[in-house]
Amino acid sequence: MEKHLYTSSSHSKTEGGNTVLHNVAEDIVRLKVAKIMEDSHMCTCPDCINDVMALTLNNVPPLYTVTEKGKLFQKLNTCETQYGTDLAKEVTKACLVVAKNPNHNEGNKEQA
Repeated sequence: MEKHLYTSSSHSKTEGGNTVLHNVAEDIVRLKVAKIMEDSHMCTCPDCINDVMALTLNNVPPLYTVTEKGKLFQKLNTCETQYGTDLAKEVTKACLVVAKNPNHNEGNKEQA
C-alpha cells in the first residue's frame, strides 16, 4: 500500500510516486489577481494581494486535481478555460471589499 504524505500547503504528493494533489483554483486566482487589482486602481502591496487571494479562495469551491507532475500545466490550462471567468468575477468582488477596508500599514501601501 502506498503511503501518502500530507502537507499544510495546497500541494501534496505520494511517496515515491509521480502524482500530485493540487488546488488549481489557487493557481488561476494567482494568475489573475495582480492584473485585476491594477485595473481596479487599488493598492497592490503584498498584504492587499494576500487579502484578495484569501477572500477569493474562501468564496469559491476548491478545484483539487490529482495528476502526474508533468501534466499539471495542462490541467491548469483546462481548468482556467472552464472556470477562469467565474474566478475572475470572485477576484473582482474581493478587490472591492479589500479596497474599501485595506488591512495594511500605511508604509506598506502601493498604488497601481
